[in-house]
Amino acid sequence: MEQIDQEKFVSEPPKLKSLLVVAPWLEGGGAQKSLCGLLRGLTDTHTTVVTLFAGCRDFNEVADLADEFVMLDYPRSPGGLVGASRAVATHLQRSDVVYSLMRGSHVALGVSSMFKRLPGELIATFHQLPSADETGVVSLVENVLVRNALRHAKLITAPSELAVSQIRQRRYGPHARLVYEPNLIRVDSRETTRRESSGAPLRLLACGRLSKQKGFDRIPELLSDIEIPCEIKILGSGPEEEDLRQRFDSAKPSSHTVELVGRVDDVVPYLDWSDAAFMPSRNELNPVFVWEAWARGRPVVAADLPAFEDLRTSGPVLTFAGAPSLRSALGVVSSDEYRDFAYSMGLQASRTMTTRSEIVARIQS
Repeated sequence: MEQIDQEKFVSEPPKLKSLLVVAPWLEGGGAQKSLCGLLRGLTDTHTTVVTLFAGCRDFNEVADLADEFVMLDYPRSPGGLVGASRAVATHLQRSDVVYSLMRGSHVALGVSSMFKRLPGELIATFHQLPSADETGVVSLVENVLVRNALRHAKLITAPSELAVSQIRQRRYGPHARLVYEPNLIRVDSRETTRRESSGAPLRLLACGRLSKQKGFDRIPELLSDIEIPCEIKILGSGPEEEDLRQRFDSAKPSSHTVELVGRVDDVVPYLDWSDAAFMPSRNELNPVFVWEAWARGRPVVAADLPAFEDLRTSGPVLTFAGAPSLRSALGVVSSDEYRDFAYSMGLQASRTMTTRSEIVARIQS
């Protein structure tokens, strides 16, 4: 009887789908945390992350989760944009799926599309309100490039219904492929703890890149008429660090203290230390820090931006427009009764976070 050659029946291992993530830069912010959540959810995918421009920092977690991590390091200038757009073309052509992380990479892909057709399977996310990026003639040119890049996108997402509405109004891509998708974050499994009594001072925790957007420079003015003693810790690093340090050091002596802690890998011990998260931001979309605070049972005291007004329907958020309304908000937070309520409401809100991602589903389809 003829012997069967078993080797003929050994199947080839399945080819991994190749994913290219294009980011303008990584600086440890909310978009980066969301990207990490996405990368953890992928299976049977070979992922290459390419950052286009110089100045990346605090990106180790992304580099560890990706199979390949490439930094092109072009200057943040018109010439750098053209150079980065040409350089990324090689990676684009050998990828099954391309995921553009935020507006800066959408703009670069718009330039790339002028040299070579983009891959058919393109996904994009907006991590900031489009209206926040419209600051002059340059932004009008950028808008054209964003439309060029995304006109054939298979999926466009944003972690805010307001952002989705603005993207639709600006016709950045096919309406049928535009969806709201919350940021994917990992909820810490450690047991939560509640502060039994706030006492004095009131403990406030701020977190984010030290930039104008986060509004940390407003803190001395906001606290100037606040009678409740406050202790504020700020986690993060960024270009405004030295200016903020000088600003806080030169502030008039008061019953308040502000400490720049620097960037930390684990915010949980600091949230557990706090009475509330504090966000005096100038603009936000759907900040990851809000959900991290809720997951530890902490309320959020935030500037009265549309993003925070939306989030008030989901969990404990107190908003303020200036020092007088901040005084009222802090008075509420200092109440043991409110903190008990916020503790339960925050934990409940964090349990509603979805772990399903349309982006992951599309990549792996």
